[in-house]
Amino acid sequence: VPEQILRDTTMRLAKLRGFCDRHPMYKSSPHIIGDTTTLLREFAIPFELVESELSIVHAIEVNPRRNDIDNIWTKIIRKASQRATDTGSIQPIADIILESAQKFYPHDLRVFPLQTIVRLVATYLIDNRINEPYFITRILRQANVAYGDLFNTYHQLYSNRAEPFNNSQPGGGMELLLSELAYVLNQWIKSADERIHGYISEYLTTVSHFAFRQDLAHEFLEIQRKLEAFSANMFE
Repeated sequence: VPEQILRDTTMRLAKLRGFCDRHPMYKSSPHIIGDTTTLLREFAIPFELVESELSIVHAIEVNPRRNDIDNIWTKIIRKASQRATDTGSIQPIADIILESAQKFYPHDLRVFPLQTIVRLVATYLIDNRINEPYFITRILRQANVAYGDLFNTYHQLYSNRAEPFNNSQPGGGMELLLSELAYVLNQWIKSADERIHGYISEYLTTVSHFAFRQDLAHEFLEIQRKLEAFSANMFE
């Protein structure tokens, strides 16, 4: 619930200043806790709590500006990147994406902008020459981002050729993006293929159980044959 997220976030931020009980913001009704500018200026920004900036915007703003969200995510990935550098592992980047996805995906894509996240992570991987095949897709799939959303995001980035995907040199952004695209398409097809085979078996059982017309069974069997032929050619 946005109001609860706002109350929890602002309470946690205010405690850092030691005046939670006496701050006038908390003496008022929960419905008038304060505006976004006040919360960001007095709490989140001074303490560099960039993840809380995102929660505040999610809780209050009806139509947040895309530039504001992109700027917050830039700070989030930069902070995670510094931890990644300090620890010698890219896990901090994965962790913050997973944590944010649990809060905001799929119900609030305003504050979980897939194109921005993919672009920022790709830039980090390229700039630091990190060879982690399919890292972006694997993390976003762990976050339960749908294959369709991933494909649409990658294809839009491919079409727009925004930085870093405007670099067509070997090892550059375009090669990385196409690698992620190929991976997500393969995984998506495999996933759909397995589900469809299961569905067809269920449909055939129903046709047989109720003694429906045989041409219906033959139609499903033909679909199954075509799928098997397609899979054999696709994944051989």
